Amino acid sequence: HQQVTTTVYIMPPRKAKQHDTEGNDLSETLLSIEERLSRIEQNTACMNNFEKDLSELKEEQASLKSTVDFISKELEEVKAKNKDLNRIVTQHELEIVNMRNHMKRIDADRLRLWDEARRSEDYSKRECLMFLGIEEKENENCTELIQNIIRSKLSIQNDMKFQRCHRIGVKNPTKPRPIIVKFAWFQDKIQVLKNAKLLKSSPIYIQECFSEATANRRRALLP
Repeated sequence: HQQVTTTVYIMPPRKAKQHDTEGNDLSETLLSIEERLSRIEQNTACMNNFEKDLSELKEEQASLKSTVDFISKELEEVKAKNKDLNRIVTQHELEIVNMRNHMKRIDADRLRLWDEARRSEDYSKRECLMFLGIEEKENENCTELIQNIIRSKLSIQNDMKFQRCHRIGVKNPTKPRPIIVKFAWFQDKIQVLKNAKLLKSSPIYIQECFSEATANRRRALLP
């Protein structure tokens, strides 16, 4: 008979330790994967938040752009209105300048006409003299009264003719009114005026006749 030999293999104890090590490595790998997945989720959440913030920023940017466009439009309208106002103001300023120039011309014409009227009035009175301080009586004849004064007090024997001879002003019982005489000849007036110095000792005195404006000018020149 043949002898049968049976071989029994016994796993060494270290094989079980190797299995445990492989299990641990797998657990660590899984844990590492989970951690990576967790980080990926966190990054995904951050990306979502970032995209949300970016979207909000884009909306704000669009809103700001709309506001800027509105303000720009309003500014352009204001500039246009300001331009129109400046044009209107410039036009009004030109009208004011024209009105002032027109008023200056009117004033110049008024002064010229006033001076012409003054000169005309002075010229119309160039033959006139004013006799003052002559006693006033009822029913007096001013022409005879002045002619007597000229002959007796001024020593002029010429037979002078008058265009007009009368008292002027409102009658005053305490003061005689002046007598205005318009001579027919200018030379007679000059002669009477030259001899008026003979009346120094008399209450009577003689003045030339001028317009009120000329008289005021002459008074202003007196010391």
